[in-house]
Amino acid sequence: MNRELLVKCGDSIEVKYNSLDRPISEYALVGYMEKPIGVAFFQSRNKYCTAAIVLDSDGDLVLLEHYDDWHFCSISEMEELRKIYNWAFPE
Repeated sequence: MNRELLVKCGDSIEVKYNSLDRPISEYALVGYMEKPIGVAFFQSRNKYCTAAIVLDSDGDLVLLEHYDDWHFCSISEMEELRKIYNWAFPE
């Protein structure tokens, strides 16, 4: 699974804003081939997520990530991603 293949499904679940009231990060359901499979963390309205927790074709949880100097995921953001995943996909 490649994070570039994930597509945002519907509206964002949670959005965080900067002091100018502009969105700087958001959490949203993501899907693959029109089926919701996980939750992702997006930054600065990027098309591709920075990190995502998804269920792969074998039924295993997978963490997909891509970090660089401008896009990274803090521990608290990763904890929030996990919390939202557990809310959206209860076992």
